Amino acid sequence: MRGSVLVTAALIGVLAGCTGTSATPADDDASVAPTDFTADNKVLDPYGIAKPSPGVVDFEARRAELLGPDFVFQFDWQTVVQEITGDLALVWQLPSELKASPGNEFIVLHVPAKRDAPPVTSDPPTPYKAELDIGGAVRTLQGGTTPDSIVVVSVPIGAPANLRVTASGRTQSLDLRTGQRGPDAVQLFYTRPSWSGTTELESLLAVNRQPCCAAIGFGKFDVSLVPYAPGQGWAAPGRAWLRATASLQLLDLHPGDDATVSLDAAKSFTITVAGKPVPALPRTLGAAANRPANIELLFPVPETLQSTTLTFKAVGRCGGCQFTSGHSSKGVGSAPISLQKTVSD
Repeated sequence: MRGSVLVTAALIGVLAGCTGTSATPADDDASVAPTDFTADNKVLDPYGIAKPSPGVVDFEARRAELLGPDFVFQFDWQTVVQEITGDLALVWQLPSELKASPGNEFIVLHVPAKRDAPPVTSDPPTPYKAELDIGGAVRTLQGGTTPDSIVVVSVPIGAPANLRVTASGRTQSLDLRTGQRGPDAVQLFYTRPSWSGTTELESLLAVNRQPCCAAIGFGKFDVSLVPYAPGQGWAAPGRAWLRATASLQLLDLHPGDDATVSLDAAKSFTITVAGKPVPALPRTLGAAANRPANIELLFPVPETLQSTTLTFKAVGRCGGCQFTSGHSSKGVGSAPISLQKTVSD
């Protein structure tokens, strides 16, 4: 990235009277770019001319993007040129006016100012590797994810040009000329089946020998179907993870109650798939009075799953309390889940 006072001053001096959107003709001093030239620069565009015209291909929203664990590569327009000169060289913050080397051209892509968020995040982030496959020659792409930036790639004229991103051993590809994802794209990242229900799950507690009416509650569950889960990795072929997140809370305690709970997720939560119960992956979920905890449940399911039922029955340890059967009027023990595609592929 090359934002500086000098570049800004040059822009103001060169563009003060500019009203067009195309580059000026190259002069004899334009540099010839190396055949493997790649640039990734933040746009510096006070006059709104960073998008040249004509010759630009606008991509439909979320078409030219690759999504994965802790990464998003997303482009909203592309153009192919043989020289980058004048005003565009400045607003794209290139070191000088540039000409493609003989037999080459530049593919120029724009990263939108507002990008999608990664569909899965982890702490620490999952490492990934981004590469450019140019007619079979592979080189590393550094950057390409900064909002409102320009990626410039020198390629042989007409040669195939693909972005390949690999995370945890799985690679996805994107054609930089057409904006089309390759057949290796993980479709669940782009269809994003999710559930937007509001049913509250709850189980009653007896605290300090009072039979009523404290409870373990979760409020609204956020449920989605994902192909990758931090700590578990990629689901097996044809499979996915049903991911359910919520806030584990102890509700309606009396002043001075100091209850704590530690739930066995595999024994406390099940879903129904093809008429059979499927337990959550083993993990311990804990919370205390006045200290709610964010929890995550994972269930291995078919990637074609469309509906199921999430059932809760408290199993684990209860400090200063006892698990009891039953549910208050605020919540139930089973919640139906219907998964729907929220983004078209």
